[in-house]
Order: sequence, then structure tokens, then C-alpha cells
Amino acid sequence: YIEDEKKEISALTNKLILISVGISILIAFLLFSISLQTLKIERQRISAVKELHDSKEKYRTLVEAATEGIIMLIEGKISFLNIIIGKMSGYDTNELINLPLIDIISEHNNKAIIDTFSKKIVKEGQYEINLKKKNGGFIEVLATSSTAMLYGKAVNIIIVKDINIEAASY
Repeated sequence: YIEDEKKEISALTNKLILISVGISILIAFLLFSISLQTLKIERQRISAVKELHDSKEKYRTLVEAATEGIIMLIEGKISFLNIIIGKMSGYDTNELINLPLIDIISEHNNKAIIDTFSKKIVKEGQYEINLKKKNGGFIEVLATSSTAMLYGKAVNIIIVKDINIEAASY
């Protein structure tokens, strides 16, 4: 009787060992699969980040190479501008970041222009305006305002072109 019990215990032990080995192999396979999938996703993420960086650099180069001034307004404040605006106005571009656009609109404009450029979103269209220069003067420009969406927020893109007859070469 004891021998039968030992055989039965041995058989159960062998079954449990086989089941444990099977479960261990299954877990190892699942971990390997998950690791491969994670590695694939990480490679895709790295590739997407690189493409995003390259795209950002292309757009930055395009904007910086433009011959007209470009200003991006978010909620009425300057969030980006290219170097041409700095050259036109005499301000360093960093001096203008986060300022309301109205801060660089000259008082020599009519009331309608001042009211239009005082708002958070400048109505789309073309406007002849005077921009303040750092030295206290102003420059006559043609400003073309358009609206776009960025991260779910309405933003203004304003293209500024010097309309002085003897426009300086920037």
C-alpha cells in the first residue's frame, strides 16, 4: 500500500513538474513577445521623434529664410517671430517674445487699426500699419493676418512686408 502511495505521489509530482515547466515556458514566451513588441514600439517612437525634429528644423529654416517678417500670436501675445521682424524694428527677437502685439503697433496708426491689433485674434485680412522701431521711430508695413489652429487653440500668423519706397535691405 505504501509503495502504491509513493508511486501515486511520484506521478503527481511529475505531472506538477511538467505543468510547472509548461507554464514557465509559456511565461518565458510571453515575456519574449512583450519585449520584442516593446522594442519595436520604442524604435518607432525614436524614428517618429527624429522625423519630428527633422521636420521642425525644415520649417525653422524655411521661416528664417523668408524675406518677409513672420509673427505667430497665441492669445494675442507674440510666441514666435523670425529675424526679419527684428531687423525691421531694431528689437532683438527675444525682447518681443510674450509681448502683446499692440506693444509694437505705433500710436501713429488710426484708431481702427489700433483696435484691430488690440484683440487676442486679429481679423484675417491685409492692413497697412506702422510698427514701432526700437529707436522710437516707426516703419510702414503691409501686414497680412491669417488664422490657424495649433494644439486646439486659434493662432494668428501675421506676414509683415516693408512698404517703404526705399525699403532697407534686410
